[in-house]
Parts: sequence; structure tokens; C-alpha cells
Amino acid sequence: MGRFRGLLLVAAILGLVGLASCTKRSPTEALDPGEGTCETCHVIGVAASYQPQMGVSQEFVTSVHGRRGCTGCHAGQAGPATKEQAHRGVIRDPSGRGANVCASCHGRVAALYEQSAHGSQQGFLRAIERRTGSPVAGNARAMFEEACGACHASCGKCHVRPSAGAGVSAGRMHSITGEPSVEEGCFRCHGERTIREFTGQVPGTQPDVHYERGMTCFDCHPRGGFHGSGRLDSTRYHVADLPRCTNCHPEALSETTTNVYHRLMVRKVQCQVCHAQRYRNCYGCHVGTKTSQLALSEDDFRIGKNPVKDDRHPWDWVVLRHAPVNPTSYSEWGVNLGNFAGAPTWTYASPHNIQKKTPQNSGCYGPCHLNPALYLTRDYLQQKVSQGAMVSEEVQANESVVVERVP
Repeated sequence: MGRFRGLLLVAAILGLVGLASCTKRSPTEALDPGEGTCETCHVIGVAASYQPQMGVSQEFVTSVHGRRGCTGCHAGQAGPATKEQAHRGVIRDPSGRGANVCASCHGRVAALYEQSAHGSQQGFLRAIERRTGSPVAGNARAMFEEACGACHASCGKCHVRPSAGAGVSAGRMHSITGEPSVEEGCFRCHGERTIREFTGQVPGTQPDVHYERGMTCFDCHPRGGFHGSGRLDSTRYHVADLPRCTNCHPEALSETTTNVYHRLMVRKVQCQVCHAQRYRNCYGCHVGTKTSQLALSEDDFRIGKNPVKDDRHPWDWVVLRHAPVNPTSYSEWGVNLGNFAGAPTWTYASPHNIQKKTPQNSGCYGPCHLNPALYLTRDYLQQKVSQGAMVSEEVQANESVVVERVP
């Protein structure tokens, strides 16, 4: 018993030491309105004027994170200083991949997160590697971190609530939440495509049946999974807690199911082939400097051969989505996609716009079978090339997924 108490005492001391390294000021000391300090420009109610996207509430200043002091996370100069002096060496995004100040207090979670799908961005890196034939390294890797890592997957993207500039009240600016809401977390990054599908904003579609029943992202994607399992997964479709329709609908795989279509096709056809609606494709690319590259988008629905067929994705037929890439996508990084045709540009997709009844499952012949408008055919690819929405090299790249003969 004495040894046990001793261990508890050591643990408590270590905990206090760890906390001390994360908390620099007491609540009464946290707000320092002295001239030339960070608060004189950035704290609402103290600053004479401030830019809305850079305002900080007094509630945040006295919170556990606020008590670190501005420079505790953002670096720069803490004491009275001119604007230029104060911002010398400042870190604009302390949670960013380059700095990740969060790890100084949340080391275990940060270490796990670095290996997660969101944190490692392995999906992006592996996709580029397949088209180059070698890992993204050197200057190209540094440019990847700057261009992609600057926006994707930092801790703050989920845990720091957006500023008033994004339509959030001023009192919540710069506040940090342990458990993000769907609207302020998931929607911020996935709003243009996935959330538009989920909420029925794609023209001609209905909201996802799960959304209509009040379900949110967290009902299928476990909260604990976002920090990762410590295993580096190659793509988002290979994470340990990958959601499956059969988690909630085990009867679909039952040998005794009364649904004749499930009995015939459930092991051959991805669920979304029959139960998804039209979804959004992007034909441009967001790597580069031309803003017009994002303009080429289209709502469509295409079935093709499974490009990731394995034990977890056993189906012959799946829904495909066009990936925004072309042979010159990464030329600004000095990367030559010499093996561009080494991977399809029409990739495995899982649209989030499920309905029990859809146009393609309303019948067999006509709505689905013998209907070329639903399939990724060579004629369709050539049509997109002639429209300038795809490049000719993509025809060869998609040989493995294209449908030669519409079933």
C-alpha cells in the first residue's frame, strides 16, 4: 500500500509539472491591457480597434489555453513592443503541421494524430507517389507541406472555433473546444462536396435518409477515430474504424434475407451503386495558381470497376468519382508525373446522399442495366476530353476501371 501511495504522489507531481509547462499565467494575471501588449490590439473590449478575424474574447484570455499567454502558442515578443517587434517570428497557426504547438501539452494525442488519415495526409501523398513512381521528397515535400498542410488537417481545423468573419458571434472568437460540433468541425472542410450531398443541396437530389432522421457525421464516424490508432493507413478507405453500411444493416449480408436483390448482388455491388444519388465531381485541380481551375464541376453518377478491390472492398462494381488531377498538376513543385497513367483518375467513392429508393434501383433494365448514362464508358471519357473537362491522358489512366460493355 505504501508503494502504491508513493506512485500516486509521483504521478501527481509529474502531472503538476506537465500542467505548469502548459499554463504560464493565473486567471487574474491573464489579461494584460498594458500599452504595447498583444491585448491592446487583439482582445475585444480592450483593443481600441481590431480586425474581426483577429479578435479574441476576454473569456478566452482567462481560459486554460488563454493563460498560456499569446506568445505561449504564437511565439513573437511578449512584453511591450511595437507591432513589428511583437510579430517578429510569430506563428500564425500554432496547430499547423510545421509548428503543432498543441503537442507540447497534448503529446500522446498529437503523436497518434500524426499517423491518422487526417494528420498524415497519406492519401494525398500515396496518390502522388503512384503517378510519379517515387515518394514525395525534398523540395517537393516541403512545398506539399506548405501548400496542402497549411490548410488541411491541423488540430485547429477541428478544435478552434471559426472567427466572426465566418458568421460566428464575436464572443466565441478564438475559443477552443474539446469536442467539435459537426457544423464548426466537419462542415468547414467537407461542406462543399460531402455536406452538400448529405443535406440534399445537389440539384435534383433529396437529403440523405440518415440526415433526415437526425443523424450526424459522428453516428457513423466514431469520434475517437479522428485522432488515429497509431497505425499509418495508406488511404481513408483503410482506416481501422472504417464505417460500413452493414454495421447498422447486418440483414443485407444475411443468407436468409428476403430481399432478392441483396441476395443476388450484395457481395458483388457496392451499396451506393443502388442507393446513392447524383453527386459532385470536380474536373479541375486546386494545385496551382489559376482560380478558374475550380470552375469545372459537374453533378453526375458513374458506376465502374472497383479500383481498390480487397477483403474490405470486395465488390466488382462501385461508384466512381473524378479526382482533380492532370499531368501538370504538380509542375510548380518540380514534380513530373511520369507515371500519370499508373492510377485511375476516376477513383473509389462513397457518396453521402443515400436513399432507399433511387432512379437506378427503380427497375432492372432501363433504370440500371443497359443504361450507358450510369456507367464510366470509354465514350463518356472521350466526351469529357472533347469538352476540355479532362485531358487525353486520362483515357489510358482509367483503362482498369472503365466499363467496356454495359451490363
